[in-house]
Amino acid sequence: EEAAEIQPLLDKEPSSGPNSWCLCRKVGHAGLKRLEQHHHRVIEFAFGLAAVGTLCACIALMGAFATGSLLKMLSWMEVHGPKFDAHVGVRSFCLEFHDGRSECKNWSDMDCGAVASQSNVHPCELAQAGSKLIMIPVVIGTLTYLKFLVNTYHRYTGNDSNCCKTMSCWSALFGGINLMSTLWAFHATHVATIHAFYHLTAEAGVCWFLMVGAMGLKITAGMLHLALPVKQ
Repeated sequence: EEAAEIQPLLDKEPSSGPNSWCLCRKVGHAGLKRLEQHHHRVIEFAFGLAAVGTLCACIALMGAFATGSLLKMLSWMEVHGPKFDAHVGVRSFCLEFHDGRSECKNWSDMDCGAVASQSNVHPCELAQAGSKLIMIPVVIGTLTYLKFLVNTYHRYTGNDSNCCKTMSCWSALFGGINLMSTLWAFHATHVATIHAFYHLTAEAGVCWFLMVGAMGLKITAGMLHLALPVKQ
């Protein structure tokens, strides 16, 4: 009986608007028949994945712009040296010297020309420029994640449409690629640079891994969206 009630939306389409566009119709009708019989359970699982992923992305965004003690808990990178430890975010970083002193700075306020060794000036400038370049993608990636969660909720509550499914699939693909490139850029301009040129121990922080997890969850939920035809 449940399977009989869940049918792809083939005939009852609006004559105009995004739902009638060719691409939206094709994506809306695509899916796996086996999953179609369990439509509500599958989209419920997708909504759960999207909710957890959105939470991870929001926490990672908080860490990206944090400073002080909050950055220590939600860092994007951890650096350990013989004289200090550093907690690094996207906008700023905090140094904790082993003699008890501490200092926090924004990357934009960093004077790379004052670095003791001239050979380290370029890596410093690279990390500084990289922090500026990835700020906007991090924000956009989180905002598109929130929209993806809303669209998934619409499908979960029965407000399904060809446009809603198409946007969910597109958001998962675009958002996943955006987050992947952002994470790679951060790793290349911060973790790898500091490790290679400053000879310090550098490793990705908790928020970097949260964003990786969010990316994986979003892509998985997007695949579930694609596998479920639009229902009446």
